[in-house]
Amino acid sequence: MTSSTAHPPFVVRLPARLFAAVMGLAGLSLAWRVAAEILPVPAWIGEALGALSVAVFLVLAAAYMGKLIRAPGAVRAEFDDPVQGSFIATISVSLLLLAAVLRPWQFGLADLVWLAGAGFQLLLTIAVVRRWLSRPPGLPLVNPGWFIPTVGHVVATVTGMPFGHVELCWFFFAVGAAFTLILYPLVVYRLAVHEALPPPLQPTLFILIVPPALIFVASLALGGAFDGVAQSFFSLSLLVALVLGVRLRQFLSLPFAASWWAYSFPLDALAIAALRYHEGLHQGFSLALATVLLGLATLVVVVVFGLTLRALINGTLLPVPAQKAAQISPVL
Repeated sequence: MTSSTAHPPFVVRLPARLFAAVMGLAGLSLAWRVAAEILPVPAWIGEALGALSVAVFLVLAAAYMGKLIRAPGAVRAEFDDPVQGSFIATISVSLLLLAAVLRPWQFGLADLVWLAGAGFQLLLTIAVVRRWLSRPPGLPLVNPGWFIPTVGHVVATVTGMPFGHVELCWFFFAVGAAFTLILYPLVVYRLAVHEALPPPLQPTLFILIVPPALIFVASLALGGAFDGVAQSFFSLSLLVALVLGVRLRQFLSLPFAASWWAYSFPLDALAIAALRYHEGLHQGFSLALATVLLGLATLVVVVVFGLTLRALINGTLLPVPAQKAAQISPVL
């Protein structure tokens, strides 16, 4: 018999933040679908990635349900953690993205998945914001992961419009945009005046790309004009990506961990925004930009997926923590 005191079972150690893998795969699937609409690229790539994202979600969902049954206290502790709690929202965002993946295959089922994801997203946001107000965590614990429970509302807008949930999508867009305006300067201020994020949190810096990129895409999905205001959000996401790109060597020097999935969905979102930008502009440089960003997002997802499989086989994907000694919990 295996001693559970020495090694907690893999299922019990499984963090909700690992659903970032589903976000990365599903987001890339949607990026390739958009590419197939406006570029001469094969449609099967997006469909294959979509099927893979569904399969990964089902495996993770079954495993996390096992954790909820076997160790509900661990799930509650994860949610109550001021850093890790925000990453619970990777589950709801995954559902919203999978709804878009499933829509061409089974519209009715996809609509139900979207409604479930949107409802879960709203409840999580209310719970997280309530916690922020009742138990302020303090500036050192502020990190880009805080965007996940709020920017998920913008994801709901982009994925919900094709289902015809117009009023709900406007509601989610207003909530997501408002919290972006509040959190963005707060997170940037923390990064500017406080000590650097610990290595496990460094990949979450890429999440800063997501809010402006998705606000641009969502504004177009809601019927907004392709004008200077919309393009300014895309430009901001590009600027953030360039700033992070300058620090590429630093990110590559980090030892591989599941946290590397934090690179994937932001690059997916940027690729989708670039494709929509090219769709509205039809210029040579916009085509080159969209092609490069789609290729970069694909490369990152393929590499991280391969490294994740290797770590899973080697048993190093979710190492047993020796002791919780750091002030900020290791995430992703």
